[in-house]
Amino acid sequence: MNKYDTILLKIANTLLVNAQHLPVIGLFDGQLGVALFFYQYGRYSGRPFYTDYSDRVMDAVIESIRAGMPRDFGSGLAGIRWAIDHLAKNGFVEADENLFGEIDAALGTVSVEKLVAEFGTDTPPLADPEAMIRACWRETVFGNSFSAAIETDAIEDFVDRALRDIEERNLTFYGGLAGLGLSLIQSSGKL
Repeated sequence: MNKYDTILLKIANTLLVNAQHLPVIGLFDGQLGVALFFYQYGRYSGRPFYTDYSDRVMDAVIESIRAGMPRDFGSGLAGIRWAIDHLAKNGFVEADENLFGEIDAALGTVSVEKLVAEFGTDTPPLADPEAMIRACWRETVFGNSFSAAIETDAIEDFVDRALRDIEERNLTFYGGLAGLGLSLIQSSGKL
């Protein structure tokens, strides 16, 4: 048993109970980011229940796509497009070229300046989206505390504090429990 198994199960259970209350569908601040965690966690744990849950969330996200949605990466179409592509490339979902075409048409062009303004000048938004996502998982409200907890083997206490402070922490991908869970899965080296 990996040292992260119990911790990740706590995160998964907390997200299962609370994530349906997220009012938005976006990658960083909504249900899509939680779905990314559950796809990875389902594969990590070998429990298809979690990937089935993610499939239902993805269906709801896709049904919620509409004209006039924000086009940004964190809460809009660019993030949805990237997430679906990422999930398809990693074997979690099948790519739907019609859906990609619809999203691409709605996106039109998103300027580099807008993405840099959203994420800061140190982020290479178009050059390496995977690096940007990894940075978001680690360099969030948890900041250096996460890295220190991993290095000192105090991650269980760190997660327990995050779970106790659920009202102050969020559930999402960017700065929340879903992002923390993805960071732990990535750190485990099991995938």
